[in-house]
Amino acid sequence: MALLSLLGAFALWWLWPRKAKRGTGARAEARRLLGVSENADRAAIETAFRMQLQAAHPDHGGTSLETRRLTAARDLLLASKPQAGQ
Repeated sequence: MALLSLLGAFALWWLWPRKAKRGTGARAEARRLLGVSENADRAAIETAFRMQLQAAHPDHGGTSLETRRLTAARDLLLASKPQAGQ
């Protein structure tokens, strides 16, 4: 019983801090994947996405998984940027 309590406490300790940082880590990974900086605007994100997509698209030797990852990264970064005219 004590071992289960110890394992439960360890699991909470292990998972809790990472859950709090998950949002910023996802954005950092998306920026890394697209090759853009933190202060990239919508146009820079779209341009980087198109350039990366040319190599990652299944029609050009890439995989559908790579294409989905790039699309998800673009969508995540664009969701935090204001639309033009707002």
